[in-house]
Amino acid sequence: MKRRLNIDALSQTTFDLLIIGGGITGAGILQEATARGYRCLLVEKGDFASGTSSRSAKLVHGGMRYMKYGKLGMVKESLEERNHLLKTYPRLVKPLPFLFPVYDSKLKYRLGVALYHFLDRENMLPDYTNLEPDEVIREFPAARQDGLLGGFLYYDAVTNDARLCSEVIHTTLEQSASVALNYCEVKNSIRHGNRMEVHCIDHIEQRAIHFLCHCIVNASGVWTDEVLRKLASGTAGVTAPSKGVHIVLSQKRFPARTAVIFPSYAGDSRMMYAVPWENGSVIIGTTDTEFFGKPNHCAANEDDVNYVLHSIREFAPSLGITENDILYVYAGLRPLFRENKISSERARDYSIWWSHDRLLNIFGGKLTSFRSMAEALADELQQKFAPSSQPADVLHEQLHVTDDHEKIHPDFEATTGEARYFIRKQQCYHLDDLLTRRLSLTYVLNGCTEKKEIITKVAELMKEECGWTWEEYEQEINNYCEMLENASPIKKLE
Repeated sequence: MKRRLNIDALSQTTFDLLIIGGGITGAGILQEATARGYRCLLVEKGDFASGTSSRSAKLVHGGMRYMKYGKLGMVKESLEERNHLLKTYPRLVKPLPFLFPVYDSKLKYRLGVALYHFLDRENMLPDYTNLEPDEVIREFPAARQDGLLGGFLYYDAVTNDARLCSEVIHTTLEQSASVALNYCEVKNSIRHGNRMEVHCIDHIEQRAIHFLCHCIVNASGVWTDEVLRKLASGTAGVTAPSKGVHIVLSQKRFPARTAVIFPSYAGDSRMMYAVPWENGSVIIGTTDTEFFGKPNHCAANEDDVNYVLHSIREFAPSLGITENDILYVYAGLRPLFRENKISSERARDYSIWWSHDRLLNIFGGKLTSFRSMAEALADELQQKFAPSSQPADVLHEQLHVTDDHEKIHPDFEATTGEARYFIRKQQCYHLDDLLTRRLSLTYVLNGCTEKKEIITKVAELMKEECGWTWEEYEQEINNYCEMLENASPIKKLE
């Protein structure tokens, strides 16, 4: 497997900024710093968005639940950022109605929804609507009727989190001399006067490489402590992430026309979200449990799945949802600071700090607020470092993809033309990159009787585009099928 960029040439360049982390936070920083004149190199040890930024609830929202903790400023900022994303990325961030059935204290929730709408000063989306019990049932007939007091219909937004992250990165690259590399892991750094030499491992060509920069930004999310141990030894741990698990069902089994909010029925006051998503899927979650392991080993367990299933069964018993209806399960980590509070009470604040005069860190926050976080970091950066005045040529080859509207499968909208575009333009090296984070087919393949044919067809296309050997082709199929099987509580790959 070969790189599409000449990494050796990049190692001869001194970048203003080397950004560690190809999730949405790093993507936003790449975008903002490049716009301010910095020449940036972003490196990510896996695929772009392969960590937290592809394992979210797929929502772009203000975070209504944080109002009860007094975080009104954070909610207001998130609503402003939601509106910006709706305008800037209309293909990837779309308005979505939310049905909120109420089973206790309707006045309390009405005040909350009204305040949430009041904080949204731009009022891009429709006002909330008060619903009587029969109107709630009309919207979602399967909702539990016992104790139903009514509800509300309000608006937020839904996104494809991984595609949004990749779009931010690659749109920036197309317009600048900045560079982004996935599958490039930072190992350590050495200082040479006013420059840092950052040593990495290229996991595509399996070799060591180094890059030069004036400043490093650690935007590695839940891997922040790990990166700090490599680059600023002796730094105390700052992270204490929590785990959130989602399950994926077919909309045929959970027929929601809107997003639906409902109680967890676990005695913990949590609310669950069911979000209609792509390819006829519904994403439902989430859990919130303390996580003490290594971020690379975050996975759902039986208790996580049963927690979500119990909530669905209690809220919509007539649907008869069982484990056999689950198409896919994924687990992600929230980047939370270490505090003397349980995870559910720790809000999504973020912080920016210097470990030394060449290493700037950012940690915390949420997907919706990635742009404002990037702006705050760039403001801090500019107090110490000005952009280089050296002219730089755009390094990225302009590739043309011939129009090809052939569908990969009749049940899905994804086409072979899209697949070729993502391989050539957005650095897809593995089947998982394409099927999960670009085409979003992984979420629903277990519900398709022809999943083997789809996997084989996409693998053949990638073999052609990436120049895989037969051994690489077979290994990619085996790796992907194993991942897909492990991501479902039922063994559906015979």
